[in-house]
This record gives sequence, C-alpha cells and structure tokens, in this order.
Amino acid sequence: MERSGRQFDYMDSVTIRHMPMIDAVQGHLVYPVGYLTLLLATFIWLEWRKARAWIVWTTFVIFALPPIDYIWACLALGTRLAVYNPP
Repeated sequence: MERSGRQFDYMDSVTIRHMPMIDAVQGHLVYPVGYLTLLLATFIWLEWRKARAWIVWTTFVIFALPPIDYIWACLALGTRLAVYNPP
C-alpha cells in the first residue's frame, strides 16, 4: 500500500474497508499472537471438558473467520496493485 501512496485507480468501499484492517494488523503484530494463544487455550479447554465434536468445529469456524477475512483483504489489495497499478 505504501508503494501506491494509499491511492488506487479503483477506490471502492471494499478497498477503503480493507486498508484500516491491514494497517491495524501490520502495526500491532502482537494481535495475531494473542489470537493464536486464545485459540489454543480454547481448544485445550474444550478438550479438557470433553466437548462434543460439533462444538469444537463451531469454535474452529468462528475463530477461522477473522484470519480468512484478513487474508482475503491482503489478496484483494495485492491483486489491485498488480492489475490497476502496473509498473
């Protein structure tokens, strides 16, 4: 994003929504570490409580949504740089 000056040829609402999320994660690298720690602690607790399989899978899906959204945002902006801002 810095190479393009945070300006793209095609600035839609999705692009504007993705930029602060990427900035927040890149500015505070402890967020993913804390999130992973919380995920592992939750799975250990669920294993200790002998939770049913559907509860474990539901927990996994809920925890997987924010990282998937972040990866999607990075890929969307990365392809915008490649497609809309040729060198």
